[in-house]
Amino acid sequence: GQRLMMNRNYSLAIKHLELAKEVRTNDSSIYYWLAVCYVNLLKIENKPEYIPIIDNYYQNALNITSDNKEFLYAYAQFLVYGSEDYEKAVEILKKYIVLLKSASHAEAYFLLGRAYYMLERYEEALRVYNELYAFEKKLSKEQKDKLDEFTRTVKGLIE
Repeated sequence: GQRLMMNRNYSLAIKHLELAKEVRTNDSSIYYWLAVCYVNLLKIENKPEYIPIIDNYYQNALNITSDNKEFLYAYAQFLVYGSEDYEKAVEILKKYIVLLKSASHAEAYFLLGRAYYMLERYEEALRVYNELYAFEKKLSKEQKDKLDEFTRTVKGLIE
């Protein structure tokens, strides 16, 4: 199933992963890969009925392996860009950032700031962006420019 997924054969991958899930019910990676397959199908087919399926598979994966950083970040991305469940995204991203204990993954901070922004919680978005400035030396030029732009935008909305 995983190989089929890597080859972008998502529907067939799902069939194989569903079979694998029946055999290995406690394998969190199977649920994760099922979610990934459905996310890709959602992007291709734009069928909203995939959203609860994706959410369910991510939650199943995290119920088995609750501190898997890859699962948490992928789920947060889905919550922000797929289902637009910003409250839940904030919850997941806070957990993810606590697990990181640093800004080694700046994109998580950007995603958390975006979730707050979409919730119109601008002060919290600004706080997240300001936290990221503490790691400014580790940011790429593109990330630094993006951070400056987001900070200006949020400050303008607050003032």
